[in-house]
Amino acid sequence: MAESKFLAPFDDMASLWGRIDADTTIAGFTPPLLLVAVARAAFLTELAGMRTAYVAVSLAENDEGIGLKRRDALLPVIRERIVQYRELVAAMLGPTHPLTLSLPVMTPNAGSTPAAATLSGTWNPTTAQAEFSWPASDNPNLDEYEMRMSVGATYDGSTATVIGNIPAGTTTFATTESLASSGDVASLKLFVKLTTGNEAGSNTITITRP
Repeated sequence: MAESKFLAPFDDMASLWGRIDADTTIAGFTPPLLLVAVARAAFLTELAGMRTAYVAVSLAENDEGIGLKRRDALLPVIRERIVQYRELVAAMLGPTHPLTLSLPVMTPNAGSTPAAATLSGTWNPTTAQAEFSWPASDNPNLDEYEMRMSVGATYDGSTATVIGNIPAGTTTFATTESLASSGDVASLKLFVKLTTGNEAGSNTITITRP
């Protein structure tokens, strides 16, 4: 939302408040108007702080978008360089050399994607946390579980952030990440990750803090 649309109602409020404070003809009213013991000057200070915060958030979001585009532009080149490095190591040391064999695979082995977990989750008012659970994976190559989150009601894998790495054997997770205040919304997925590099994501759970 544009700054002008977001802050316009507050600017209108400040303007009307100023006119009320300046009007000495209202019967039974003595300026200044106080709203819950707050005067217009204090409101203007808070409004200025909100405007500064809005600009800071907008700049941060813009920088994040630029960073993601730069990352995406570099990915094809990075992959090419890694492939060239692997080929050079194998050519110089031989395909069976320990250092050659120690190089990580470029892509997960085909046909070894794990079964996705079925994620359950809800807001617990007693603990004031979002709490999740899932059935344990029976994959013999299970490495860990990874919880990823998008702010808002829609999960976006391209911008989701990792908020928890859960050891194999654990099937619960709790968090308040991006759910600090009433009305905050976050969408989460649990990923089953294998030692082979394969992974599979669960269903999405969207949490709204009451």
